[in-house]
Amino acid sequence: MVIALASMYKVPVVGHVHGGHFGELYREAGRFFRFFIRASAQKLVGAIVLTERLKGMFAGLVRPDRVYVVENFVADEVLPSEEDFAHRRECLKGKWGGARLLYLSNLIPSKGYLDVIRAIYVLRSCGMSVSCDLAGAWMSEHDRVVAEELVRELSLQDSVRFHGIVTGEAKRTLLRNADVFVLPTYYRFEGVPLALLEAMAWGLPVIVTNHGGIGDVVRDRVNGVFVQPRAPENIADAVCWLLEDAERYHCISTANIQLVAERFTENRSAQSLVRVISRLLQG
Repeated sequence: MVIALASMYKVPVVGHVHGGHFGELYREAGRFFRFFIRASAQKLVGAIVLTERLKGMFAGLVRPDRVYVVENFVADEVLPSEEDFAHRRECLKGKWGGARLLYLSNLIPSKGYLDVIRAIYVLRSCGMSVSCDLAGAWMSEHDRVVAEELVRELSLQDSVRFHGIVTGEAKRTLLRNADVFVLPTYYRFEGVPLALLEAMAWGLPVIVTNHGGIGDVVRDRVNGVFVQPRAPENIADAVCWLLEDAERYHCISTANIQLVAERFTENRSAQSLVRVISRLLQG
Protein backbone atom coordinates (compact mmCIF):
# COMPACT_ATOMS: atom_id res chain seq x y z
CA MET A 1 0.00 0.00 0.00
CA VAL A 2 2.77 2.46 0.96
CA ILE A 3 4.77 1.57 -2.16
CA ALA A 4 1.71 2.00 -4.39
CA LEU A 5 0.92 5.38 -2.80
CA ALA A 6 4.51 6.56 -3.21
CA SER A 7 4.51 5.44 -6.83
CA MET A 8 1.29 7.34 -7.47
CA TYR A 9 2.98 10.56 -6.33
CA LYS A 10 6.23 9.63 -8.14
CA VAL A 11 8.18 9.27 -4.89
CA PRO A 12 11.07 6.80 -5.38
CA VAL A 13 11.10 3.83 -2.99
CA VAL A 14 14.06 1.64 -2.03
CA GLY A 15 13.40 -1.75 -0.44
CA HIS A 16 15.71 -2.32 2.56
CA VAL A 17 15.56 -5.81 4.09
CA HIS A 18 17.38 -6.43 7.38
CA GLY A 19 16.73 -10.16 7.68
CA GLY A 20 17.05 -13.16 5.42
CA HIS A 21 13.34 -13.86 5.22
CA PHE A 22 12.08 -12.09 2.11
CA GLY A 23 12.83 -14.90 -0.34
CA GLU A 24 11.13 -17.48 1.90
CA LEU A 25 8.14 -15.17 2.32
CA TYR A 26 7.74 -14.81 -1.43
CA ARG A 27 8.18 -18.50 -2.27
CA GLU A 28 5.68 -19.65 0.34
CA ALA A 29 3.05 -16.99 -0.34
CA GLY A 30 -0.20 -17.76 -2.10
CA ARG A 31 -0.76 -16.84 -5.74
CA PHE A 32 -2.44 -13.52 -4.98
CA PHE A 33 0.19 -12.46 -2.45
CA ARG A 34 3.02 -13.37 -4.84
CA PHE A 35 1.35 -11.22 -7.50
CA PHE A 36 1.10 -8.38 -4.99
CA ILE A 37 4.82 -8.73 -4.06
CA ARG A 38 5.89 -8.77 -7.73
CA ALA A 39 3.78 -5.73 -8.51
CA SER A 40 5.21 -3.87 -5.54
CA ALA A 41 8.80 -4.89 -6.32
CA GLN A 42 8.46 -3.55 -9.87
CA LYS A 43 7.85 -0.11 -8.41
CA LEU A 44 11.10 -0.13 -6.41
CA VAL A 45 14.06 1.83 -7.74
CA GLY A 46 16.28 -0.73 -6.04
CA ALA A 47 16.83 -2.88 -2.98
CA ILE A 48 19.34 -3.15 -0.14
CA VAL A 49 20.39 -6.31 1.72
CA LEU A 50 22.90 -7.05 4.49
CA THR A 51 25.39 -9.30 2.64
CA GLU A 52 26.28 -10.54 -0.83
CA ARG A 53 24.73 -13.96 -0.37
CA LEU A 54 21.38 -12.39 0.58
CA LYS A 55 21.04 -10.63 -2.77
CA GLY A 56 19.29 -13.75 -4.07
CA MET A 57 16.21 -12.84 -2.05
CA PHE A 58 15.26 -10.41 -4.82
CA ALA A 59 15.99 -12.75 -7.75
CA GLY A 60 13.31 -12.31 -10.40
CA LEU A 61 11.85 -9.32 -8.57
CA VAL A 62 14.47 -6.57 -8.77
CA ARG A 63 17.18 -6.25 -11.43
CA PRO A 64 20.45 -7.70 -10.07
CA ASP A 65 22.33 -4.47 -10.82
CA ARG A 66 19.82 -2.60 -8.64
CA VAL A 67 20.40 -4.75 -5.53
CA TYR A 68 23.12 -3.41 -3.23
CA VAL A 69 24.74 -4.43 0.03
CA VAL A 70 24.82 -2.13 3.04
CA GLU A 71 26.26 -4.03 5.98
CA ASN A 72 24.86 -3.81 9.48
CA PHE A 73 26.72 -1.96 12.20
CA VAL A 74 27.49 -2.01 15.90
CA ALA A 75 26.06 1.07 17.61
CA ASP A 76 28.67 3.34 19.14
CA GLU A 77 27.21 2.96 22.63
CA VAL A 78 27.72 -0.81 22.52
CA LEU A 79 31.40 -0.62 21.58
CA PRO A 80 33.83 -1.44 24.38
CA SER A 81 35.83 1.31 26.06
CA GLU A 82 39.60 1.27 26.50
CA GLU A 83 39.05 -0.08 30.02
CA ASP A 84 36.89 -2.86 28.57
CA PHE A 85 39.61 -3.72 26.06
CA ALA A 86 42.16 -3.81 28.87
CA HIS A 87 39.93 -6.25 30.75
CA ARG A 88 39.59 -8.41 27.64
CA ARG A 89 43.37 -8.44 27.07
CA GLU A 90 43.88 -9.58 30.66
CA CYS A 91 41.49 -12.45 30.09
CA LEU A 92 42.97 -13.56 26.75
CA LYS A 93 44.27 -16.94 27.70
CA GLY A 94 43.37 -20.53 27.02
CA LYS A 95 41.56 -21.81 30.05
CA TRP A 96 39.93 -25.06 30.99
CA GLY A 97 38.58 -23.65 34.22
CA GLY A 98 35.75 -21.16 34.58
CA ALA A 99 35.09 -20.60 30.87
CA ARG A 100 31.93 -18.59 30.18
CA LEU A 101 29.88 -18.91 27.01
CA LEU A 102 27.38 -16.29 25.90
CA TYR A 103 24.21 -16.81 23.87
CA LEU A 104 22.69 -13.42 23.02
CA SER A 105 19.58 -13.57 20.85
CA ASN A 106 15.85 -14.18 20.99
CA LEU A 107 15.14 -17.56 22.58
CA ILE A 108 13.68 -19.16 19.47
CA PRO A 109 14.28 -22.94 19.41
CA SER A 110 15.71 -22.86 15.88
CA LYS A 111 18.33 -20.36 17.07
CA GLY A 112 19.96 -23.38 18.75
CA TYR A 113 19.91 -22.48 22.45
CA LEU A 114 18.87 -26.00 23.49
CA ASP A 115 21.93 -27.32 21.64
CA VAL A 116 24.08 -24.87 23.59
CA ILE A 117 22.68 -26.20 26.87
CA ARG A 118 23.38 -29.77 25.80
CA ALA A 119 26.91 -28.75 24.80
CA ILE A 120 27.49 -27.44 28.32
CA TYR A 121 26.50 -30.87 29.61
CA VAL A 122 28.95 -32.56 27.22
CA LEU A 123 31.78 -30.28 28.32
CA ARG A 124 31.10 -30.69 32.02
CA SER A 125 30.89 -34.46 31.56
CA CYS A 126 34.44 -34.26 30.19
CA GLY A 127 35.60 -32.43 33.31
CA MET A 128 35.62 -28.89 31.92
CA SER A 129 34.43 -26.14 34.24
CA VAL A 130 32.19 -24.12 31.95
CA SER A 131 29.03 -22.05 32.27
CA CYS A 132 26.68 -20.25 29.91
CA ASP A 133 24.69 -17.03 30.06
CA LEU A 134 21.64 -16.94 27.79
CA ALA A 135 20.04 -13.54 27.21
CA GLY A 136 17.03 -12.79 25.06
CA ALA A 137 13.27 -12.80 24.92
CA TRP A 138 11.27 -16.01 25.20
CA MET A 139 8.91 -16.54 22.29
CA SER A 140 6.47 -18.56 24.40
CA GLU A 141 5.96 -19.85 27.92
CA HIS A 142 6.19 -23.39 26.55
CA ASP A 143 9.70 -22.71 25.23
CA ARG A 144 10.78 -21.40 28.63
CA VAL A 145 9.39 -24.44 30.45
CA VAL A 146 11.09 -26.87 28.05
CA ALA A 147 14.46 -25.14 28.44
CA GLU A 148 14.28 -24.97 32.22
CA GLU A 149 13.24 -28.63 32.41
CA LEU A 150 16.25 -29.56 30.26
CA VAL A 151 18.56 -27.64 32.60
CA ARG A 152 17.14 -29.51 35.59
CA GLU A 153 17.25 -32.86 33.80
CA LEU A 154 20.96 -32.38 33.04
CA SER A 155 21.67 -30.97 36.54
CA LEU A 156 23.01 -27.72 35.11
CA GLN A 157 21.25 -25.31 37.45
CA ASP A 158 24.60 -23.91 38.63
CA SER A 159 26.02 -23.64 35.09
CA VAL A 160 23.24 -22.19 32.93
CA ARG A 161 21.64 -18.81 33.61
CA PHE A 162 18.75 -17.15 31.77
CA HIS A 163 18.83 -13.35 31.89
CA GLY A 164 15.84 -12.34 29.78
CA ILE A 165 16.16 -9.24 27.60
CA VAL A 166 19.31 -7.27 28.38
CA THR A 167 20.24 -3.76 27.27
CA GLY A 168 22.68 -1.05 28.21
CA GLU A 169 25.12 -1.85 30.98
CA ALA A 170 23.60 -5.29 31.61
CA LYS A 171 24.45 -6.31 28.04
CA ARG A 172 27.91 -4.77 28.30
CA THR A 173 28.58 -6.73 31.49
CA LEU A 174 27.70 -10.02 29.81
CA LEU A 175 29.93 -9.21 26.83
CA ARG A 176 32.76 -8.10 29.12
CA ASN A 177 32.70 -11.30 31.17
CA ALA A 178 32.21 -13.81 28.35
CA ASP A 179 34.94 -15.91 26.75
CA VAL A 180 33.10 -17.23 23.68
CA PHE A 181 29.93 -16.23 21.84
CA VAL A 182 27.71 -19.11 20.68
CA LEU A 183 24.82 -18.93 18.19
CA PRO A 184 24.31 -22.27 16.37
CA THR A 185 21.29 -20.99 14.49
CA TYR A 186 19.25 -22.65 11.80
CA TYR A 187 16.47 -20.06 12.05
CA ARG A 188 14.89 -19.92 8.60
CA PHE A 189 14.75 -16.11 8.46
CA GLU A 190 18.31 -15.49 9.67
CA GLY A 191 20.21 -12.59 8.14
CA VAL A 192 23.28 -11.31 10.00
CA PRO A 193 22.51 -11.30 13.74
CA LEU A 194 23.41 -7.97 15.29
CA ALA A 195 24.46 -9.76 18.48
CA LEU A 196 27.11 -11.61 16.45
CA LEU A 197 28.68 -8.32 15.38
CA GLU A 198 28.48 -6.95 18.92
CA ALA A 199 30.26 -10.00 20.30
CA MET A 200 32.97 -9.68 17.66
CA ALA A 201 33.42 -6.00 18.54
CA TRP A 202 34.23 -7.11 22.08
CA GLY A 203 36.84 -9.54 20.82
CA LEU A 204 34.88 -12.71 21.45
CA PRO A 205 35.63 -15.71 19.24
CA VAL A 206 32.32 -16.93 17.82
CA ILE A 207 30.81 -20.38 17.34
CA VAL A 208 28.11 -20.20 14.67
CA THR A 209 26.51 -22.06 11.79
CA ASN A 210 27.20 -21.13 8.17
CA HIS A 211 23.62 -20.01 7.75
CA GLY A 212 21.83 -16.96 6.36
CA GLY A 213 24.36 -14.20 5.78
CA ILE A 214 26.71 -15.32 8.57
CA GLY A 215 29.19 -16.85 6.14
CA ASP A 216 29.85 -13.39 4.67
CA VAL A 217 31.08 -12.23 8.08
CA VAL A 218 32.71 -15.27 9.70
CA ARG A 219 35.53 -17.33 8.21
CA ASP A 220 35.92 -20.78 9.70
CA ARG A 221 38.98 -21.11 11.97
CA VAL A 222 39.95 -17.49 11.20
CA ASN A 223 37.59 -15.38 13.29
CA GLY A 224 35.29 -18.11 14.53
CA VAL A 225 34.27 -21.74 14.16
CA PHE A 226 31.45 -23.15 12.05
CA VAL A 227 29.39 -25.97 13.53
CA GLN A 228 26.58 -28.05 12.12
CA PRO A 229 23.02 -27.24 13.25
CA ARG A 230 21.50 -29.43 15.96
CA ALA A 231 24.96 -30.71 16.96
CA PRO A 232 25.86 -30.17 20.64
CA GLU A 233 29.01 -32.29 20.28
CA ASN A 234 30.21 -30.00 17.49
CA ILE A 235 29.73 -27.01 19.78
CA ALA A 236 31.63 -28.70 22.60
CA ASP A 237 34.52 -29.55 20.27
CA ALA A 238 34.62 -25.95 19.01
CA VAL A 239 34.77 -24.60 22.57
CA CYS A 240 37.70 -26.88 23.35
CA TRP A 241 39.49 -25.91 20.13
CA LEU A 242 39.15 -22.20 20.91
CA LEU A 243 40.18 -22.35 24.56
CA GLU A 244 42.97 -24.91 24.55
CA ASP A 245 45.46 -22.63 22.78
CA ALA A 246 46.05 -19.12 24.18
CA GLU A 247 47.76 -17.80 21.04
CA ARG A 248 44.97 -19.09 18.81
CA TYR A 249 42.36 -17.46 21.03
CA HIS A 250 44.27 -14.17 20.99
CA CYS A 251 44.59 -14.17 17.18
CA ILE A 252 40.88 -14.80 16.65
CA SER A 253 39.92 -12.22 19.26
CA THR A 254 42.14 -9.59 17.65
CA ALA A 255 40.83 -10.46 14.16
CA ASN A 256 37.25 -9.84 15.27
CA ILE A 257 38.02 -6.49 16.88
CA GLN A 258 39.79 -5.35 13.71
CA LEU A 259 37.06 -6.64 11.40
CA VAL A 260 34.31 -4.72 13.19
CA ALA A 261 36.45 -1.56 13.28
CA GLU A 262 36.99 -1.84 9.50
CA ARG A 263 33.54 -2.91 8.29
CA PHE A 264 30.78 -2.65 10.84
CA THR A 265 30.89 0.82 12.40
CA GLU A 266 27.94 3.18 12.60
CA ASN A 267 29.74 5.82 10.53
CA ARG A 268 30.76 3.42 7.77
CA SER A 269 27.24 1.99 7.47
CA ALA A 270 25.68 5.47 7.29
CA GLN A 271 28.10 6.56 4.56
CA SER A 272 27.45 3.38 2.59
CA LEU A 273 23.67 3.83 2.87
CA VAL A 274 23.84 7.43 1.63
CA ARG A 275 26.11 6.41 -1.26
CA VAL A 276 23.83 3.54 -2.37
CA ILE A 277 20.61 5.55 -2.16
CA SER A 278 22.21 8.41 -4.10
CA ARG A 279 23.29 5.95 -6.81
CA LEU A 280 19.81 4.41 -7.03
CA LEU A 281 18.11 7.80 -7.25
CA GLN A 282 20.42 8.88 -10.07
CA GLY A 283 19.15 5.91 -12.09
